Amino acid sequence: AKLDAPANACKRIAELPLTDDRIFRALASRSSLFMESVYRDIPLAHMSSSARGRRIEELVRVVDQILNPGSCIANAIPGDHADGILCSQNHSEYDWRRDSLRIECKSSQLAWD
Repeated sequence: AKLDAPANACKRIAELPLTDDRIFRALASRSSLFMESVYRDIPLAHMSSSARGRRIEELVRVVDQILNPGSCIANAIPGDHADGILCSQNHSEYDWRRDSLRIECKSSQLAWD
């Protein structure tokens, strides 16, 4: 992944599959009924963070096209992982190009215990 890139000082110390029981326990300990009640009627709040991020990216890209009708909007060009394997479209360094600009859409959801 990007954190393993030789250009930064990050070092992988372990690999843990998402199916590992320790991950389920950690996520379960972070559940907050108050947080769930706050976001109950908020659009997209019921989605996973990755699904919500993809949906928001789709919306922002359409808005970018509307706001820049004379620009060339194109998919990102996938790069290589640190191990030389080609990245998928979802793991590119950016989300799309507008003319010569590389656009990355970011989103987040506030969480608390």
